[in-house]
Amino acid sequence: MGGLGPKRVVTSTPDKPVLPPYPVIDNAYSLLDVSDLVFIDAPGTWFGQFISNAANVQERQAQKRQKETDTYSINGDAHAFAQFITQFLSRYQRWNAPRYLLGESYGTTRTVALANRLKVQHNVDVNGIILLSQYLSQDIDIDRPESNLGIDQPYYLALPTYAAIAHYYQHPANVAENLDHLLTEVEQFSLGPYAQALAQGNLLPESQKAELAEQLARYTGIPAREWVKADLRVSGPLFVKKLLTEQGDTVSRADGRYRGASLDKMAARSDYDPVMTIGSEFISAYHDNLARFMLT
Repeated sequence: MGGLGPKRVVTSTPDKPVLPPYPVIDNAYSLLDVSDLVFIDAPGTWFGQFISNAANVQERQAQKRQKETDTYSINGDAHAFAQFITQFLSRYQRWNAPRYLLGESYGTTRTVALANRLKVQHNVDVNGIILLSQYLSQDIDIDRPESNLGIDQPYYLALPTYAAIAHYYQHPANVAENLDHLLTEVEQFSLGPYAQALAQGNLLPESQKAELAEQLARYTGIPAREWVKADLRVSGPLFVKKLLTEQGDTVSRADGRYRGASLDKMAARSDYDPVMTIGSEFISAYHDNLARFMLT
């Protein structure tokens, strides 16, 4: 109900949260008029529950536990999804229709494994895959780079995102007006001077570190002294905490347009995500519309 389905929640704007009732409108951007939209609940979640036809409770519980053991892994999960998809294609006679896989968060990992499983096990090709909030490797996780010390990819890959969020808040005040031009410049800087500097580790001259910190401050609005203090490596949680710290606000990690008051202004990380203010809108609208559709 945020982008693909026939109905869409009119979410509150970042600066004006709302309370129920939440407006729901027809989604002019839905692809339902040109394609099937099939949303699959992973085994063990929502409607994707394990079932058993065993005669007694003990046997049913044992069978469900075995199914959980077989399914709760990357390969087991992909196998379950592949079975669902091939059965869907047969039941609804869609074998010769174009097929696209879309996954979000862990779903991006699932999508890659699933595309391989469909091809290898069922000889089923897909026309394309769509990765939303891709999470294919912990090596590039900017939220927890400390879990893989010595890997600098997260920092220079995240810099254009930092710059785009800072640009949204016009912070710093002298940031470039054209976002596209800014991002082109930042991407070149990220993969060039910035990545090369991080690769030098403690061999990077202090004068060069200070120069880079000034450039990073210009792109992100985080003061140069903070970049120097962080050894030119600012994680995602630190960035959203520091960007608007002078205003006493925290920025959302999931959607940088949302901001909220920092509950603990001395904490190194935020203890909540401001985008959660719209969570109730989606949950409430989903359950309300689901009940309406099931009753019609």
